[in-house]
Amino acid sequence: MQQKEKDIRYEISSFDLIERENKLLQERLMALTQIYQNDIAIQEEEREKRKQQNFDIRMSMDQILRKEISDLDKDYHEKAVLL
Repeated sequence: MQQKEKDIRYEISSFDLIERENKLLQERLMALTQIYQNDIAIQEEEREKRKQQNFDIRMSMDQILRKEISDLDKDYHEKAVLL
């Protein structure tokens, strides 16, 4: 009977150890999941900033191009009037 009781106590202590390890692993998983989600949010924010910067640069280049074309057109009209 004592041996059976010892075996049961040993099994219970093993289950306690497994439960503690399981809880520890769950907490670690939750922490890693939070870090992962934060990283994703930061990357998404950076991606949106880059998209906006690219758009702003394209718009600026377009305005410069339009101004250059307008200036060239004006020069051609002035030269045409002089001829």
